[in-house]
Amino acid sequence: MDIYCGLDSGGTKTRCVLADEGGRMLGIGESGPSNYLFCSKEMASHSIKESIQKAFYYANREPVSLKCSYIASAAIEVNNGASHIPFISTCVDTQLIHANSDAVPVWFAVARKNPAIVTISGTGSVTYAFWEDNFIKSGGWGALFGDEGSGYDIGRRAINASSRVQDGRENHTCILEAIYRHFKIADIRELHYILRNGDQRSIVASAAICVIELYKKGNVLAAEILKTASKELFLAIQTVLDRAGFEKDVPLILSGGLLKDELPLNHMLHQMLQEEKSISKIVTPQVPIAASAAAMALYENGKRSSSELLLEESKGKEQ
Repeated sequence: MDIYCGLDSGGTKTRCVLADEGGRMLGIGESGPSNYLFCSKEMASHSIKESIQKAFYYANREPVSLKCSYIASAAIEVNNGASHIPFISTCVDTQLIHANSDAVPVWFAVARKNPAIVTISGTGSVTYAFWEDNFIKSGGWGALFGDEGSGYDIGRRAINASSRVQDGRENHTCILEAIYRHFKIADIRELHYILRNGDQRSIVASAAICVIELYKKGNVLAAEILKTASKELFLAIQTVLDRAGFEKDVPLILSGGLLKDELPLNHMLHQMLQEEKSISKIVTPQVPIAASAAAMALYENGKRSSSELLLEESKGKEQ
């Protein structure tokens, strides 16, 4: 029996989904980070291999050579996977291999390859207009140059506000207290030591939860930070819509940890987009990226009905 593989190669964790040629999910495995823009290739290789091993273990099968694998990663630019395959092929025992941006399976899970907008806000942020084999991109410049509306952006603003309060330049004591509790510190200067011993982007982005919790309690500063983030995402959406010039209305797909249905950034974007007539509907993906990547492995290998079955089976699975 041929086995197909989808990999979500993330900055925090790597997830592998194995499926058979009929589109039945066999096993799921998870490991550490493998986005080699922000971790070593040695770490990425270990995480990818371990996630596949665990997926075979939970499928109750001995590891075998895979028929086709699809790797999705923020380390890969859209339609530029070929340059990454030499490295990935050292990590995955597979006959055929495809690699692309993690935004592509997000698009595929909802719209297949029909025109759509994809906005992602997690540790980083990026927005795409997709149609057929074409795309337009806004954002995604990384923490040093951009990532407006991302967890990093929100977390950095929260930490900056906290430092100003600690100095006495502002009096929003709630944000300072929240940051102290979150990082288990008694002085903002202690953050420098924490940042030296981990992934700085993820550590800073983790502070976004402080802003979300304060917003739920009616905190004015938290509302300002989230409103600024939502405006940046809204601007990116408008930009790709204008540049793409679609003849028909298209769906907007909101993905990433900060754009889940129950979170305030999602609600704010919905409100801002009420008058945007070029958007036919706003949806959040119900299929995890690794499962959608496995479905794309089937799709690219001519197993389109099996791809559809896997997508249907994967709906509602834990992201």
